[in-house]
Amino acid sequence: MKFRLFYFVCSSNCGRNLEGMHYYMRYMLKFASIFGVFPVQGLHNRSLNKLNFSWCSLVTIYSLCLLAGFLTIEIFALDYTIRNLNEDSLTAKGGIKKATSGSIFYGNACIGMILFIRLARQWPQLVRDWKMVELAMSRFGTPRLGWRFSVMSTVLFTLAFLEHGLHNWLNTRPGGRDDITAMSNSPSATATSGGGPVNYSIDNSVSFCVV
Repeated sequence: MKFRLFYFVCSSNCGRNLEGMHYYMRYMLKFASIFGVFPVQGLHNRSLNKLNFSWCSLVTIYSLCLLAGFLTIEIFALDYTIRNLNEDSLTAKGGIKKATSGSIFYGNACIGMILFIRLARQWPQLVRDWKMVELAMSRFGTPRLGWRFSVMSTVLFTLAFLEHGLHNWLNTRPGGRDDITAMSNSPSATATSGGGPVNYSIDNSVSFCVV
C-alpha cells in the first residue's frame, strides 16, 4: 500500500519535482558501491523505483567478500597485538601504536562495512519515504541540496586526502620511524657475551635491559 501511494505521488509530481536527496547523492553513493561499501543496485538512476538490494547481486557478493577479507586480516592483526603488546612495546616510544594500530584500523573497517551493509538493506525504502516527505513539504520551499552536498563532499574528500598524505609523510620522512622499529634494526643495540643481558638504547633517550 505504501509503495502504491509512493508511486502515485511521484507520478503526479514527476514533471515538476524530480530532484531530491537521492538525486544529489546518487553519484557519491555509486562511487561507494564501486569500492564495495554500499551494495545497492540502481544507484545511478534518477528514479527511486529502480533502487534494489539483493543478497544474490554481484555488488553484494563483492561487499561480502571484502568483509570476509577484512575479518581475516583483523584476526591476524589481533594475534599480532596479543603477541607484541608486552613490556618492550610499552616501554619504547611508539611501541603501543605499532602493536595496536593494525587491529584498530581493520576492526574499524569491519564495523564500518557491517553498518553500511545494514544501511544498504534499508536504503531503497528509506529514500522512498524521504521522497514522500520532500513532496509533502515542497510547498514550504526547496532547500539548496545540490550546493550543500557539493560543499560537504569536497570538504570531506579534501580532509581525507590531507590526513592520508600527512600520515604517509610522517611515517616516511627521515627520523619518522617508530622507536620500536629502530630498536630492532639499530646497530647500537649491544649484547654481552655468554648469553647475558641485552641492553637496548633507543635514540639515546630510552634504554632498558632484557635478561
